Amino acid sequence: MSAYKLTPEQAHGRKYLRPGSVMPEHLMRLLELSKIRGHKITLALVAFLVHGMKRRDVLELYDISPGYFSQRLTLVRRNSLKVMYMLPHYVGCGMTGTEEDEQNTRNIPAPGRDDARGL
Repeated sequence: MSAYKLTPEQAHGRKYLRPGSVMPEHLMRLLELSKIRGHKITLALVAFLVHGMKRRDVLELYDISPGYFSQRLTLVRRNSLKVMYMLPHYVGCGMTGTEEDEQNTRNIPAPGRDDARGL
């Protein structure tokens, strides 16, 4: 058995961000979170994660260094993992954007007010 252990980002990436298995909209949302704005690196990540091109081919096609590509890929994976960690706080919370939800949130007292002491 190998002594090499995957980081949480690597394990998450291998399961949820496999090359060729990522939907374009999903990747674009992750890129927004990561603040990756470079045109070449964006195209390279799309080619790798969405279209499933080999890493070596992507690096050659877009003239990107392996280290830079790995850093950006790790950043995307890290943000994806953060989203997964936050997901339980949003799923099933009852916030559907309806008028009823807005009325319910208006009744939450502001911190420091007298009516907040009982909370």
